[in-house]
Amino acid sequence: MKKQLKSFGRFLVDRRYKGDESRLYAFATQCWNANKAKWGKAKNAEGQNKGYSAPKVLADAYKKSK
Repeated sequence: MKKQLKSFGRFLVDRRYKGDESRLYAFATQCWNANKAKWGKAKNAEGQNKGYSAPKVLADAYKKSK
């Protein structure tokens, strides 16, 4: 989860995200689709390899981390 959140943060910096919440979910979906193969496996993993279950959950976690 930490790796996904960090990767998403870098993705947002690259896209010059300015804090617009309506764009956050769109960016989360774009980032998720770009990493779909790896992150799809992570959502079903256990332990340290566990990942977020969906782009919306990832975006919500990012909001909470700020």
